[in-house]
Amino acid sequence: MCGHVGLMGVLEHRDEATMKRLMLYDYFRGTDSTGFAAVRHATKDTHVVKIASHPLDLFDSKKFDTALSGTASSVFIGHNRSATKGKVNGSNAHPFVVDHIIGAHNGTLSILSHIDLEDELGEKFDVDSLAIFTHIARFGVHKTIPLLQGAWALVWYDKNENTVNFLRNKERSFWTAVSKNHQQVMWASEWPMIQAAIGLSPLKYDMAQSTEGYTYFATDVDELYTFDLNKLRDKEDMDYPLNYAKKGQLKGKEPALVVTHYNGGTTPFHHHGTTTGHLASTPNKNSSTTLGSTGKGTERNGVQFINLVADKSDPFAGHLPIDRFHELASFGCSWCNSDIDVDTVGVTVVNYDDIILCSKCSVDSSQNHLIMPELPILPQAIQSLLNHL
Repeated sequence: MCGHVGLMGVLEHRDEATMKRLMLYDYFRGTDSTGFAAVRHATKDTHVVKIASHPLDLFDSKKFDTALSGTASSVFIGHNRSATKGKVNGSNAHPFVVDHIIGAHNGTLSILSHIDLEDELGEKFDVDSLAIFTHIARFGVHKTIPLLQGAWALVWYDKNENTVNFLRNKERSFWTAVSKNHQQVMWASEWPMIQAAIGLSPLKYDMAQSTEGYTYFATDVDELYTFDLNKLRDKEDMDYPLNYAKKGQLKGKEPALVVTHYNGGTTPFHHHGTTTGHLASTPNKNSSTTLGSTGKGTERNGVQFINLVADKSDPFAGHLPIDRFHELASFGCSWCNSDIDVDTVGVTVVNYDDIILCSKCSVDSSQNHLIMPELPILPQAIQSLLNHL
């Protein structure tokens, strides 16, 4: 889980302190890295500062002090990263700059979606988020989103169009607030962050309210919002920003919970060695995977289970690269923190949100109160972890 925060439109000096408060609150959504981007309204020049640390370390840098100028800027984009894919370093922090696009992402793509982006772009990306924005920069958002599966809330600035764009699917939240004069828009992954940030400002913010009395508004799922910064800053040419910015539905692939139970080594998957969902029926393009005799699978609670057969050259049946397994297993079991080895039988990986469970937490009834072969519902360890995402 990562976090978005930001402001755009007619910015003032007071917005500098507000932005810093937003980024401090956002830290609790992502403690691995902090990033900030500012766009100058007169020249469209951009200033991007990123660090693999917390916001206070970023605030202490001279580059951040230079970038954070309210009166000179029309956009502040902030992001705090909780690393799921890729190393924790300044380069992998958000926002990313790709040609005319500056973008930040909250969420995680499925492995196959990440591969699809790389195949079209003809290069590899350590971070799925960078692959998303590279694809948007080269092919446009309308060709990018249909390739995505997983979770996303996207924010990006398009220098060519001088626009700020929002798009999320149902797996991630995204909230906005609008000034009463309709010249400023704020956003955050959680609305209380906006409320707290403006509430502590010594200079009052006068925010618009709906007829029902609401101040904070969730963006519509799968709705592309595009804000023209020239119009946003023009008092004479601006309707209510949220309605004005709606540009229509743009959907990715339907999110799917993908739970894969690996038996490791070269032995065919045993009675609880299964993989679920689209991942089983769409193996890696370079895989020599064959489906076993139960390839048609069974269905339990609306989820399809298919038995797979692995060989020595492809121990995970083409559905998880060996380096990705080591990356996920580096911190041990997501439930009990015990060590996980590549040859361990019965390991479970929830690719959807990068959860990995040891064989005991996957199938032991004393640990989960469920026997995996019957699988009336997800094992308790998996379900409990998903509930906290």
